[in-house]
Amino acid sequence: MTQKISAGLLASLILGVVSLFGCASGGGSSSTSAQTPAETSSTEPAQVDPYTAAPEGSAFSKVVMRSSEVEVRKVLGEPDNTTSYMTGKIFIPFYFGTDAFRADWLYEGQGRITFSRGAWGDQFKVIAIKYNKNELK
Repeated sequence: MTQKISAGLLASLILGVVSLFGCASGGGSSSTSAQTPAETSSTEPAQVDPYTAAPEGSAFSKVVMRSSEVEVRKVLGEPDNTTSYMTGKIFIPFYFGTDAFRADWLYEGQGRITFSRGAWGDQFKVIAIKYNKNELK
């Protein structure tokens, strides 16, 4: 009987100590490991996002989120290039969401439209509109 009590007491003590130190070491910002942008090396190239908002009145500005492929084709015409791929979510057992497959339609000198659909026969819908006048050049 005394062995069970002492083993339970020991287990509770270990659990308490581990949780106490685990909470103290996680999260929080440390001034020694975090670097501000000013402290980073000047030899690293600056990350520039090539995508900007589509100019007002352009065909890309007429495409709206959640549009179907047919609606995009009516506005922009046939794409110059397409790519399609599975996302990692396709490998989640019993995943019934809407982001299992993606397709990118590339338009030369305009940018790309990204579509997404689920694994169960859903329609592709626009999830990203990225204007880039240097696309495919």
